[in-house]
Amino acid sequence: MSELDQDQEVAIIPAGSYVSIMGCRFTLLEDTKVATSQESLDYVLKAQQDFENGIGTVKAKGCFSSSQ
Repeated sequence: MSELDQDQEVAIIPAGSYVSIMGCRFTLLEDTKVATSQESLDYVLKAQQDFENGIGTVKAKGCFSSSQ
């Protein structure tokens, strides 16, 4: 891995967040620096939290039942 450029944006993923690498889920034990803007990271973390809480997801009633 290469060193970050001096003027590259760095964001922090908070400890306790989940990350997925090649389909394997890991829990961060410490705050972790990543090369992106904090604004972009905050958007992604919020979208994932909303998804996990069922916000913005749609379930069609009877879609998976045999009595449609």
